[in-house]
Formats: sequence, C-alpha cells, structure tokens
Amino acid sequence: MTDLKPSYEALSDDERRILQVLSVVYEPINQTTLQQIVRTLGWKDAQGKSLAALVAGPLRQRLLKSGCLVATESGLVCARELAEPLTRETVRAGLFNEIVRAGEKVVSSQSAYHGQSTHPDRQARRLRNALYAGREDEVLSQLGLQNHKPGERIPDCSGGLLSQICTRSLDRAWLEGLSPRLRVLGLAPTLVEAGYWLTVQPDLESIAQEILTPLIPDFPEVSLALAERYLLDGRAAKAASILADRAGQHTLSLIGWLHFIQGRYGEALAVFDLLLTTERGEPRLDRDRIGSADGLGDQPLRRHGPARAARAEAVQARRLDAGAARGPVALGRIARGVRLSERPGPAHRRRHHPGLRAGLVRSLWPHLLQSRLRSRPACRRGTSQDLSSGRHGHPDRTPVRRPRPRGA
Repeated sequence: MTDLKPSYEALSDDERRILQVLSVVYEPINQTTLQQIVRTLGWKDAQGKSLAALVAGPLRQRLLKSGCLVATESGLVCARELAEPLTRETVRAGLFNEIVRAGEKVVSSQSAYHGQSTHPDRQARRLRNALYAGREDEVLSQLGLQNHKPGERIPDCSGGLLSQICTRSLDRAWLEGLSPRLRVLGLAPTLVEAGYWLTVQPDLESIAQEILTPLIPDFPEVSLALAERYLLDGRAAKAASILADRAGQHTLSLIGWLHFIQGRYGEALAVFDLLLTTERGEPRLDRDRIGSADGLGDQPLRRHGPARAARAEAVQARRLDAGAARGPVALGRIARGVRLSERPGPAHRRRHHPGLRAGLVRSLWPHLLQSRLRSRPACRRGTSQDLSSGRHGHPDRTPVRRPRPRGA
C-alpha cells in the first residue's frame, strides 16, 4: 500500500483544508458540490479570496495524481487511508461540527423518504458524524446495539464499520478519548477477527490489549474477546487464567474449546452438552461438569453458535482414536459417519455424523476407494471389446433393430 502521508504533507494549508472537507463528507461528491460546501463554510485564503475558487481542475488533477483524491463512478472521495487522520485533525482544530453542518446543508445524509435504501458510504458518513461528535447513544442505535448488555458476547458483524473507523489508522490518543463502551465495540471484534484471518498487526494487538485490559472489570465481554484471541495465538495459559473464574453461558464454548485442544475430549463433551442444554432454554450450570480450565492448544470451531458441531468434532476425534487400529475400512466407516457397531442393511438406517468435515473424507479417499473396489464383483472378460462393438458391456445382449415405419 502506498504511503500517502508525504503527498499530503506537501500540500499547502488551503489545499489541506479542502481535502479535510472531503474527508468529513466522506461519501462521493462532484466538484461543483464541493465548491458549494466550501462556499457555505465561508473560508478565505491568505489573500482574503474565497477558498471555493481554489476548487478547480488544476487542483483536482494534482490531488488525483498524488493519490490523495480518488475518482469513483459516483464522484470524488478522499483516499480512505487519509480519511480518518484528516477527520481527526478537524476534531482537534474544532472544525468538525462546522464542516458537518455545511455538508448537511448542501448534501444531506438523511434519507429523502422512509425505507429508502442507503448507500454504504452514506451509512458510514452518518456513523462517523455521530462518532466524532461524541454522540454514543446515536452510534449504538445505528449499530443496533442499544439493548446490548455488559457481559454479553458482541454480535458478529454488528460493529464491523465502527471497527474499521477505529483501526484503519490507529491513533491511541484519539481512542483513549472515546467512551469505554465505544472502545470495547471498536477494538474487541477487530482483535478477534485478526486472529481468525491470521493477519499479523503488531500495533493493533499491542494497543488494543493495553486499552482493553483495564476495562475487564466493567465489561466482561472484553475477557471473552481476549481469551478467544489468546486461544487463536496458542497462548493457552493466558486464556486459562481469564476463564478460570468465569463459568457462565457465554464462556462455556471457550472452556469447551480449551478442553478439546488439550485432548480432554470427555470434559469437552460435558461442557458442550451443558452449553446446548442452556441454549435450549434450560439455564443450568454445573461446575462439576465444566471441569477445570487448565492447560490447552488449537481450536475446533468458532463461537458458541456452532456448539453442536464442535461437540460432534470432539466425538469424532475420540472415535477416530479408537478406530484407527482397526484398519482402513473401519477408519473409512468412521469418516463416512457410520458407527463401528452398525452394519449396513435394509433394517437399519445409517446415522450420519453432523460434525463431519469434508477434509477428513478427502484425506481418507484412497482407503475408501480401495475398500470399494474390493467389494465390487469382478467384471466379465471381453467387456472392453463389447463396449467397442456397441454391446455396452453386455455380451449377451444385442441391440434390436426396429423396422422403420412406412412413408418415413
């Protein structure tokens, strides 16, 4: 990715202010609309002339060539790498609210009528306006998290846009100025997602962990995010220290994960069974069935949503260990989801395993193919010759020539 900071620093103060306006408006606009916004602001250059006169073709071409300005099908936008740093400059300079008001007069961010579809850039503009203005309730309402309670797991993809705004250009001083709840919603999901996507971001990891760790007493969901990230990184000891005293409905999946990656399948199954029981509306927590949260390693499946599949994964691992010594046929039966005690037949229905991974079948296909070929009857000799002569593999069957109807 090209570093646009030198190109931005090479601009004059007046040119920077124009680019700051584009960063606050965020959604694509044309050159005429940008002139109207700058004219509404009433800004002047060093000679006392209206700054709107500077918004012309030469400046546009220069900004496009430097990469600070991007031309899209809908109009001109500030480069996304610069949008957040420039907007934060307007906040520090006390110009943000003034630019927002001028932008709303020329191009409103509100829908013209109820139910109108909203472009993603306009939706991001609304969220940024509320976030940088410090209106926490409006931010939560736009994210659909106004009823989110402390201690609950943050819903997936609910704060994706907020996380992008907070982490696209990391600014620790600005992040620490946010309310604690917005810090949690902006950093915790990104910290976990980076672990699943195997992306190495040392700055994000260090800053997020330093900012989030002091918030654990007031926001228990932070402990869930940190424990999940520690499990993804293989730091089982840190994850166990967080989960040791936090046995609850929202931590059962992580505790079962800990037992599973340690190879303690029996305890993992008990925890997954308990989690499925609580999800069915029977909130009953039994510490004897949960076991201890000591020791650990890799991950089975993600989140408590697919807890049923995670439990099935643990069952499958235990069955594979037990059936590996019985040969490739038995191992293949396990891979196909058939219990070793079952025998295929018309009076018995095969029960397929719900948590089977397709990769397991692919890894065992040579054994499955070999056992399949052995079970097939031997082909008759001369089959290939009969195929070439039009008998289609049946030497005792000759195609019958039907008479053509008269007049055809």
